[in-house]
Amino acid sequence: MRRESFDRVRLAVRAGIATRARACLIVVGDRQMAKNSNVPYLRSFEAHVTRREEQARRLTSQREKPKDGRYPETDGWAVVSDWERTLFYALWKAGLETIPQYPVEKYQLDIAHLAGEQKLDIEVDGEHYHKKWNGEIRQRDHLRNKRPKELGWDVQRFWVYELRDNLEGCVAWVRTWTQKHERETG
Repeated sequence: MRRESFDRVRLAVRAGIATRARACLIVVGDRQMAKNSNVPYLRSFEAHVTRREEQARRLTSQREKPKDGRYPETDGWAVVSDWERTLFYALWKAGLETIPQYPVEKYQLDIAHLAGEQKLDIEVDGEHYHKKWNGEIRQRDHLRNKRPKELGWDVQRFWVYELRDNLEGCVAWVRTWTQKHERETG
């Protein structure tokens, strides 16, 4: 290994170790060192992370609970299915206030619902999402659910088939969850 390459690798390791597991990138290191680094890709990566954090903060501060039942604009950054919109509207009609595309760390929750101190992440799994069930999707769901749960969120997943065939039952599930947690905190 040439000395220049070795120094670049050593600096990258000191500034942050990056590993990639499918769609998850975990970086451990010193952001300030990456920001002040002479290595362009480290500076660029740190700037990207900073922009994403600022975007999430801005979106969180702008994201209010919609009062008219209309699904709010997403600025083109989120792919929102018709079934997410359908569930959002049904929950709104039932008097259950929710916040769509709610940022939690690196994730965008499909629909967030708050009851007192309790938090519910409602995910809508699309038709195409479950067409090829080979265990990988289940593993991705498990990994995707893990971090919000660690942060104190309950997670409920509805398939689009559940919403299509029993939308009222899905809304009733959220209402029951809400009543249970409001009793516990109230």
